[in-house]
Order: sequence, then C-alpha cells, then structure tokens
Amino acid sequence: MTFNSENIYLYRAKTVMKYMGVWIQPLNESLLSKCYRYLMVTLQYMFLIFQLIYIFQVWGDMEAIVQASYLMFTQSCLCFKVAIFLFNPDNIRQLIAQMNSEIFKPQNLVHQNFLRDQATWIKRMLMGFMISAQCTCVLWAVRPLFDGIGRKFPFDMWMPLSPESSLQYIIGYVFQLMTISMSASMYFGVDSVAMPAVMFACAQVQIIKDKILRVSPVTLNVKAADRQKLFEDNHKRLNECIQQHQAVYTFVN
Repeated sequence: MTFNSENIYLYRAKTVMKYMGVWIQPLNESLLSKCYRYLMVTLQYMFLIFQLIYIFQVWGDMEAIVQASYLMFTQSCLCFKVAIFLFNPDNIRQLIAQMNSEIFKPQNLVHQNFLRDQATWIKRMLMGFMISAQCTCVLWAVRPLFDGIGRKFPFDMWMPLSPESSLQYIIGYVFQLMTISMSASMYFGVDSVAMPAVMFACAQVQIIKDKILRVSPVTLNVKAADRQKLFEDNHKRLNECIQQHQAVYTFVN
C-alpha cells in the first residue's frame, strides 16, 4: 500500500472540518455546501457578537467583564483562525501538494516510522485537547442546572431570548451548547492542520539526519573503482539532503 503522508497527518482535520463545513471547498462547490458553511461560520460570529454586547452592557463591573472575557477572547481567536483558513484555500492546497511531493516521500521503512511516530505523537496530543475541550463544554452546559438559582443560560452573554419562557429557554440553551461544542471542534480542526504540518517538517529533518548518517566513509584501502563509486553515492545522497532541506525550509515558510 502506498504511503500517504496527507492521510496520516491531516485525515482527522479534514474529517472534522468537513463536518463543520469549513474545509477547503472544490471549485464547483454546490449551493447547499455554501449555505451550510455560511450557517456554521455565522453561528460562531453570532456567539462572539452576543458576548461583546454583554461586555458593553456590564461595562464597569470588573468581575463580570473578567469572567466574560475569557470565553470572548477564546472565541475571537477561533473566528480569526477560521477566517484566515477560509480566505487562504490556495495556501492549504499548496501545503497538501508539498506533503505529497516526491522529495518528501519516505525511501524505506525507517523513514516511514519517523513520519508515523511524529504523526502519532501530535494526534494523541490533539485528541487529548479535543476530549478535554468537549468535557469542559459539557460541564459548562450542566452547571446552571445545579446552581439552584433558577433558569440561567450556560454562558454569561447577551441573548435575544428570555429564560422566563420555557420555549425560549430551551432554544437559547441549545444554541449556546451547540455553538460552543462546534467552536471546540473547529478549534481542533484548525490546530490539526497547523500543528501536524510542523511535526511533518520535524519528521523530514529526522529523515535528513538519517540520510547524512548513512554517508559511507571513504578510505584509501579500497580499490579505486570502489572508491569512485562511494564518492558518487555519497555525492548523490548529500545532494538529496540539500534539496530536501531546501524543500523543508520552503514548506515551513
């Protein structure tokens, strides 16, 4: 089976972000897909706008502002990351094309293991982040149910709905819970592109190091023909290392 670096490093990111509607779209994107993407992004910006309105409402109450600011800054970072991702699809396509380029393909099992080890490490770390983020969302969601202070939405933010009405309370509660869960998933998706790309570059540096260590020593004890062959093999290997290092530099920049 062909070794595919893109699938090893970016499969989870592609899956989550496609589900969230924010993965890079084909040129012949359907109208339904566009509407879904606009809806998902709009929900995130609505969440941020409602938080900003609340902060303006409680301006002067330092405690309330501090409590609301944590989530507001987190949501602001997410909206910024998603916007950068959506406005630069060509950069993502170029990144994927470079990962699949001939110069980055592993030449043996050792090189494959370098790539797999780095991918496994970063995927485990990101999965831990995803699990902790979703658990935090669940705790935020159930907290108002046990506070004993009556009906209250999970997050301190302005809402165009009143918790006094049962229907509006349910709609508002579901909106906040659904949107914050989507936020965590989008955060995971965007970070699952950037961080694995960095680890992919680290694996390539390991491969370059391995190639350099495989350069054969040349002594005067060997025959002239064998010595010439060693010179040629070493020259070829070192040229590969230089070209691969230049490709890694281009990849990370």
